[in-house]
Amino acid sequence: MKTIQELYQQEIEKTKILDLKWENPEVYAEWLAQTFYYASYSTRIIGLAACHFNYQRDDLHLKFLEHAREEKNHEKILIVDLKNMDRRLEQFSPSSSAEVLFQNQYYWIQNVNPISVYGYFLYLEGLAVEFGPEIYRRIKSAHPENATRYLKVHVDEDAGHIEGHYQFINKLGQNEQDLIKTNMLQASFLYRSMLSEIEAAANTKSQRRAA
Repeated sequence: MKTIQELYQQEIEKTKILDLKWENPEVYAEWLAQTFYYASYSTRIIGLAACHFNYQRDDLHLKFLEHAREEKNHEKILIVDLKNMDRRLEQFSPSSSAEVLFQNQYYWIQNVNPISVYGYFLYLEGLAVEFGPEIYRRIKSAHPENATRYLKVHVDEDAGHIEGHYQFINKLGQNEQDLIKTNMLQASFLYRSMLSEIEAAANTKSQRRAA
């Protein structure tokens, strides 16, 4: 199997997130809502993983608890961004891909190995690092600035995480590295499916408004 760096680059390149019509308010609002539906479980996933590291891996237990603190309340920014787009979360239904994206992590943590969630978070943080600045530029020019805070926070905060993840993962045994890679592949597939569902839902809403 490819190295973690090679696999990360492969999956990032597959994710054609810049093709999304970010300037379209229906698309952007749908993305905010779907992101809320999985991001609202981030601290819960991190906390669950922390609980599944035994005392021999106390460093990881504590590291994950600290990570959960860093992610605290980030999902609430999405609700504010939606409000400033004149939308409410209740106007959106979670897509199947957004739900499976986070639900899959519960399986990995409880039935396989909590270390595997590194694949999930490495991929998601990578999207913010690789594409966030360009997406932020586009949404800031098209939508109210006070509706762009979630993306700005993650562009600013995630930039230094990727290299640190690489250094940690490369010190793990091959079996645990492989689990992380497989989780990343699944996360990438589900996220790309979510983008397709976002586009379809936004197109439907645009057609209804035009009718």
